[in-house]
Amino acid sequence: MHRLLTGIVVRPLVAALFTLIVAGCVAEPPKPPLAQFPDAASKPSAAVTSPSIAVAAPQSAGPGPVISLWQVDHRRTGRDFVRVAGADPDRSSVRLAIVIDPTGAVRSAKAIEGFAPAFAAAEAQAMHWRYTPYLRGGRAVSASFEDSISVRPPTTQPTRRVRFPEMTDQSHVLIRLQRSGCYGSCPAYRVEIREDGVVTYEGRGFVLFEGRHESRIPREDVIALVGKFRDADFFSLNDEYFASVTDVPSYNTSIEIDGQSKSVDDYWGVDAGMPDSVVDLEDEIDRVAGTDRWVHGSEETIALLKAESFDFRSAKAADFLAEAVRYERVGFVRALLAAGAPLSGRAALMTDLRTSVFNAAGRNDEISTALAEAAAQRGRRTDRTLALGLASRLGDAGLLRRLLARGADANGDLGDGRTPLMGVYSADAVQVLIRAGARVNARASSGATPVLSADSEDAALALLAAGADPTGKYVQGLSLRERAERDGWTRLLAKLDALQPS
Repeated sequence: MHRLLTGIVVRPLVAALFTLIVAGCVAEPPKPPLAQFPDAASKPSAAVTSPSIAVAAPQSAGPGPVISLWQVDHRRTGRDFVRVAGADPDRSSVRLAIVIDPTGAVRSAKAIEGFAPAFAAAEAQAMHWRYTPYLRGGRAVSASFEDSISVRPPTTQPTRRVRFPEMTDQSHVLIRLQRSGCYGSCPAYRVEIREDGVVTYEGRGFVLFEGRHESRIPREDVIALVGKFRDADFFSLNDEYFASVTDVPSYNTSIEIDGQSKSVDDYWGVDAGMPDSVVDLEDEIDRVAGTDRWVHGSEETIALLKAESFDFRSAKAADFLAEAVRYERVGFVRALLAAGAPLSGRAALMTDLRTSVFNAAGRNDEISTALAEAAAQRGRRTDRTLALGLASRLGDAGLLRRLLARGADANGDLGDGRTPLMGVYSADAVQVLIRAGARVNARASSGATPVLSADSEDAALALLAAGADPTGKYVQGLSLRERAERDGWTRLLAKLDALQPS
């Protein structure tokens, strides 16, 4: 995941955020300094290698949010590159049409553009990917979208064979992984594992926990990890694999057994012939050591925080919550909310770009519901107004009523002139907001109106019945009729025909 989050974002566009179209959500950060990609019905430029997503649901999705590529990458697990002879690491990639089932498993992967010699390998690799399921109205749905995979040159075989040291029950072992920072928000930390299972972590930057922390793992896990180093023929590898790129993080992996040591420096080594086993070792050290609890947060993190007498109502807790939301750590989000974490935190999208906890919620219905419920119970009026946008997208009329009863503004500004009625999912939600005084013809700076940005055919019909103006075009350049034709909204087409002068 670390390589995924840094390699795709930092290297191709050096600290720029990509923008993506995800069905049914309008929670984009206010005034994003980003370029809007076309939706899934349009064809991105060949130079663009970032995913463009449109969720397939009973009612086809319409305009979506602007969100960071990190959040989408966090949905995907699996190796994000293939190796093919002749690949130019600066340019070679393959764009894929992906279909996943409600569990997030890939059901089909078809290469549609890119480095042709890698098409077969790219399709085969993508079939092993898994995605966090996409939810619609509280349930997981199938999804179709475009994603991309990098193409790397073949690995370089070691030129010499060095015997791996023998390990006995009395052996001294020290395994270390160090990840540096980068131009963006790459996590920087060091973790050490000793033969007795003592794990020492030191967080340095863009991590949840900075400073030194310790834990313990079973000795059997240490022995198994040493076996991974042996399988990788680690002592025979080059001392460094260095690619001619800038602004990417560097990783150092090392092992010492009874005084015999070996380390490998990885500076974007995947482009310099580094064996894939090194990447696997980096990730395995993280997994065995459990660094995720300190780097991004997990259910285990709450106990660690309590042990350190952490103030769960502090500004730091608010930022922890925002980061947990950004990375879709559902269990961690719920635990932080239950502990009283404030809703005022801001997630770091880049070094100098942050967004509110509500904007960071993205397409995760569970997190959106949890945040909106917390806002209804203990948030400020501005929190409740922002939460209206989440409840509207969820189509949860009951949650909308609770927020409105606690003072949320049905015409509140969610950013760039967007209002809670924009991106609404259900007809019931439309009725609740209109009864609370929501303006059916409000217009955002992007050109969005409630009916042009409605997230379902039912919602669009309810808005027209309430007097919404069907004219105009949304930021993606589609009129309401064009969108209805694209998405197969036949009832809406019939309604628009009926509204035309005879």
